[in-house]
Parts: sequence; C-alpha cells; structure tokens
Amino acid sequence: MNIAKMMKQAQQMQKKMGEDLGRFEARLAGLEQGQQKIVDRVAPSVPEDKETLWREAQNRNNSGMREDARRFFRSFTQRFPQDPRASEASLQVGRSFSLDGKHQQAAAEYQKVLEAYPKSPEVPEAMWLLGEAFVELKFCSDAKVLMQDLAKRYPRSPRASGAKQRMRELQKIAKDKQRCTS
Repeated sequence: MNIAKMMKQAQQMQKKMGEDLGRFEARLAGLEQGQQKIVDRVAPSVPEDKETLWREAQNRNNSGMREDARRFFRSFTQRFPQDPRASEASLQVGRSFSLDGKHQQAAAEYQKVLEAYPKSPEVPEAMWLLGEAFVELKFCSDAKVLMQDLAKRYPRSPRASGAKQRMRELQKIAKDKQRCTS
C-alpha cells in the first residue's frame, strides 16, 4: 500500500507538472507574441522597395515619428545613394534632429548634404540650416561665414535674401556671449 500510495502521488505530481508546463509554455508563447508586437512597433522592418521605403520615411516624418523617419531616410541614402532624393533624405534627417533640439547631430547631417551631394538643389537649404544649427550651438561667426557663402554662391536661391538679413542679425548678436561663443 505504501508503494501504491507513492505511485499515486508520483502520478499526481507528474500530472501537475504537465499542467504547469502547459501553462508555462502558453505564457511563454504569449510573451513572445507580445515581444514581437513591441519590436514591430518600436523597430519596424525597413521596406526593400525604393518607392515604398521613401513613402514610409515620409509618412513617419509627417506623423512625428522622427526616430523611425531618420532610420528610414538613412536606409534610403545607404541603399540608393545615387537617387535624386538622397540629398533630400539627408536633409530630412538633419531637420528631424533640429526639431528634437539635437543641433550638433543636425549640423553633421547638413554637412553630409554639402559633402556628399555638392551639386544637389538642396545645397542652399542645407547651408541655411547648417548656419541656423551653428547659431543654436552659439557658433555665430561660423554661421555668418556660411550665410555669406550662401548669398555669394547662390544669389538666386530663395535663401539668399534671408542669408543677407541673417548676417545683419548675427552682426548684432555676435557681441552677446550668452548667445555667441565664437
């Protein structure tokens, strides 16, 4: 009887362990599904198709999902560096950094446009935005030089007259050490 009782207890324990294992596996499957949903939401996969990638980057940018937009725009420029929109993609990355108050990163992106796409129609805009990033970083003398260069090299650009006005403003604020360190 003692052995029969032990065998019955062993069977009950085995049954309970099987039930526990089933619950554990169900929980694990639920967690994996939840994790995949989080991954899909946080780091959505980047489309392979050029047009879809461009559209998705713009949609995310327009929806205020700047971090995702940056990732998609950067993927676009890496995969399709010869596409005429590659310079615009880099410009958008810089703008998104500016909107996030990350002016140093924005300046680096605008500089990429100037270096990687020197003949692009976005160059005057990149110069303007780089100058504005310099102002935010308190590099007023660098901003002034950049605005002068913009006005000289691209006199017909919509940004040329704004650059001339901005140079006058920079001249005034250059003495204020709270606003300008250089």
